[in-house]
Amino acid sequence: MFENYSIEAQRVIFFGREEAGRLGSDSIAPEHLFLALLDDSIPLVSRFVPAEAVSALRKFVEQTMSGGEPIPDSVDQPLTESAVRVLETAEKLAQNHGHPQIRPIHILAAVVTVNDDVAGILAGHGISKEAVFAELMEDGA
Repeated sequence: MFENYSIEAQRVIFFGREEAGRLGSDSIAPEHLFLALLDDSIPLVSRFVPAEAVSALRKFVEQTMSGGEPIPDSVDQPLTESAVRVLETAEKLAQNHGHPQIRPIHILAAVVTVNDDVAGILAGHGISKEAVFAELMEDGA
């Protein structure tokens, strides 16, 4: 299913699953994918804001997503319908821009397109949808 995803984009999905489990969610939502995009090993959001703002973004999203007890890695966590829409939108964005692989920037652009809550959180930290799409245009294939 993820053969058209770059290694970094595959890591976003993997880390999103980890975030969902850590926060006690039984499914992976767009917010979990966004939290994964904030991981230090995927230096995408840090292109837009300083490191301390990335920490503030993480803390804010974690507070809104806090659930129950952490879920063990052995438990299968499906994608929510909106997370599936995010990945479908990321695929369409890559295709529309002639990019051979789906990369983290496609997932970020898809998250802000599909999820108004995340778009609002980013806007509150000075990152507009337009800035994300400008980065997508500059990113090239």
